[in-house]
Formats: sequence, structure tokens, C-alpha cells
Amino acid sequence: MASKSSLVRAGTHQLSNGPRLSYLLHHPSSSVEGTRPPITRAALIAHPFGRLGGRKEDHVVTAVAELLADEGYAVVRYDARGAGESEGSASWTGATEAEDYRKLVQDLVLPLLFPPETGSIPSDSPPVERQILLCGYSFGSLAASACPPPAPPPSHPHAVLTTSYLLISYPLSVLWALTLFRSEPFTTALRNTVKRGNERVMAIFGDKDHFSGVEKLRKWAGELETVAEGNGAKTWEAVEIEGADHFWLDRAPKIELLETVRAWVQRKSATKP
Repeated sequence: MASKSSLVRAGTHQLSNGPRLSYLLHHPSSSVEGTRPPITRAALIAHPFGRLGGRKEDHVVTAVAELLADEGYAVVRYDARGAGESEGSASWTGATEAEDYRKLVQDLVLPLLFPPETGSIPSDSPPVERQILLCGYSFGSLAASACPPPAPPPSHPHAVLTTSYLLISYPLSVLWALTLFRSEPFTTALRNTVKRGNERVMAIFGDKDHFSGVEKLRKWAGELETVAEGNGAKTWEAVEIEGADHFWLDRAPKIELLETVRAWVQRKSATKP
């Protein structure tokens, strides 16, 4: 299916007590023509390890951003500290990048869903329903999975904000290197999210992902499936794509990746029975 074009704007954001980060904002494709309706869905995408060349222009990050915009999301993809056009230096543990991700959710993404200029919503107004997707590819999936589900701002106390997570090529076998042996906060955060069962989590990896270790990924996916089932949740899903490696350079597996993401976001949110 051909994607519609989306309006993309470049910007920078100064983090509190941190560097200035460069980002691109994709407006939903539905807003390109005519007046823009209120944004009801938004996503933040983190790229692979900056020290190895990861940046917001990564082809997987770009393709997923364009697909989500086609599905009605406002999408922010950004250069992490020390990568691309952003200032600062990359950390060796991923903890700082995870905190930056959380700040971007609060500073850039939530205002898209709850524009400050709309002011406070009267308490007797119908609940406002919004969706946020926290997404990351490779190293970026660590920051996304470690981000707690955000709450609506005080101006919208009765809003319903649904959070989902999309983790592409989770770098399981090299967590020790990407976090300088401090991977426990990331693995615990993801496990707790799956155990909680309130947010949908989709993990996608290739059957030729020797960088992340496909056998370890299969075991990891199965263990998290058991965690989800033990809590009566149907919110965890892992998809293994044939012929795909960690970098998604072959056309057919990449197309299947995007089709999988599209089908998943089009599905209604799962809930506990």
C-alpha cells in the first residue's frame, strides 16, 4: 500500500539540565490537506546506538515514522545526545539517553496531544481519549521500554491516555556492552510493563539477527509471554520475521516489518479479560 505524504518539520529542543537535541516532527498525513484536526495519536522514535552511527535519518526509523504518520500519528524522531545534529556526548550506560527520552515525551509529545493553548478542560466535559506510542529501534528500544507510561497533564485531569510500546530488534545479546554491564534497570522496566498488563507491547526481530542473538531473542520472547499470561494479560506480542537481520537492509523483510507494524497499530488495544 502506498503511503500518503506527511508534512515534516525540523526543530531543536533544549533539555532541562541537558543538551539541545535535534528532531523531526511528522504531522499526520490527514493534516496535510485542508485544516488540521486535533492530534489524537502521537509517537516518539529512538534510533540505534549513536556511537556506531545511529541517528534520526536511519532508514528503519524513517520508514516507521512515515508509516505511523500515514496511520494518523504525529511522530517525533530525534538525534540522541552526541548523535547527528544534537549537542552533548553519548553516555556509556544508556541511562542518560533513557532520561532524555522521558523528557522528550513530556516536553514534545504530550503537548502535541494536549496543546497548552487549549487551556484547562472543564471537569464536566466528556473524557478526552489520546494514544501515545513509545518506539525504539535497536539501542533506541532500551530508552523506549524504560520510559514509564506518561500521565495526562493537569489541564486534562479526566483524559484517558493509552500507552503502547514498539520495540524493533531489541539488542538482547549486547546489552552488557551498550549499558556497561548495567542492563538490569532496562530489563526490569520492560518485565514490569509486561507484568502490569496495562500497555500493549510489540517486539519485532529477524530470524537472522545474529547481532542480537536470535536464539536468545526467542527465549526472551517466550519468557515475557509467560509473564504476560501469568497476569492474565494479552498485551505482549513478539513477531519473528523470516530473512531479516538486525539492520533490515533486504527489501522483502523490511516490507514485512512495516506491514506488521501497520497491522498492529490498526488493531484495537488489547485489555485484560
